[in-house]
Amino acid sequence: MAQIERTERGGRIARRVRSLLAHGGAARAVLAVVLVAAVAMVWLGVAGGSGRSFEISSGSSDGAGAGLSESMGASGSDDEAGEREAETGDATAPERIVIDVGGAVARPGVVELESGARVVDAIEAAGGLADDADCSSLNQAQILQDGQKVYVPRAGEAVPAATGSGTDASAGAGDVGALVNINTASLEELDALPGVGPSTAQAIIDDREQNGPFVSIEDLMRVSGIGEKKYAKLEALICI
Repeated sequence: MAQIERTERGGRIARRVRSLLAHGGAARAVLAVVLVAAVAMVWLGVAGGSGRSFEISSGSSDGAGAGLSESMGASGSDDEAGEREAETGDATAPERIVIDVGGAVARPGVVELESGARVVDAIEAAGGLADDADCSSLNQAQILQDGQKVYVPRAGEAVPAATGSGTDASAGAGDVGALVNINTASLEELDALPGVGPSTAQAIIDDREQNGPFVSIEDLMRVSGIGEKKYAKLEALICI
C-alpha cells in the first residue's frame, strides 16, 4: 500500500510540474524543479542522513533552467575527522621533562628533555662532560624523571654513598649522582659527608625537626658547627 501511495503522490506532483511549465514560464519552471528536489529528498530517504548524493537539473525550451546538487553529511564528516586528528595529535605529543644538570659538565644548568630520557641525554644537553669529569660512580643509563638533579663529580672529588638504591646512582627521591638530601638523609648518610661527624649529623637532624625542612642548601649553615668553609666542601654534594 505504501508503494502505491508514493506512486500516486509522485504522479500528482508530475502533473503539477507539467502545468507550471505550460502556464508559468521560466520562473515557475525553476520553482517546480526545486519542489521536485525537495519531495525527492523525502521520498528517497536522503534527508534521513544516508549520505548519498543526487543531482537534478531541468531546462525549458527558451533556455531557462536550474541545476541542484546536494551531498548530505559531508560537513559533519569533515568536522568529525578534524576532531579525531586533533585528539590524535594531543595523544602523540611527547611529554617533556626538566632536569637540573650540575658538576663537571660544559654548561651546568636546567635542560629540557623528552620523557624517557636518560642521564647520558641530560649530560649531552648540558654540553657534554668536562675534562676533569669522573663518571665512575654515575649510572648514565638511568631513566630520568621530571625535576631530578644530575650531578657529575670531578676527578678526586669525594662522593658519599647515595641515599636510596646505590645500584642506580640515585639519591633520595631521585637526584642522580650520589647527592645527599639534607631533608631526608639518615644519620649514617649525613655522617658520610666530608667534614661531618656523628655530632654534626645529629645536629642537622635536630635542626630540621625543630625548625622544619631546609628551604635551600644554604640553610645548612644555620646548623651549629657548619660555617662557610665547611659548607663550601658540602655544597656540591647535597641537595634538598
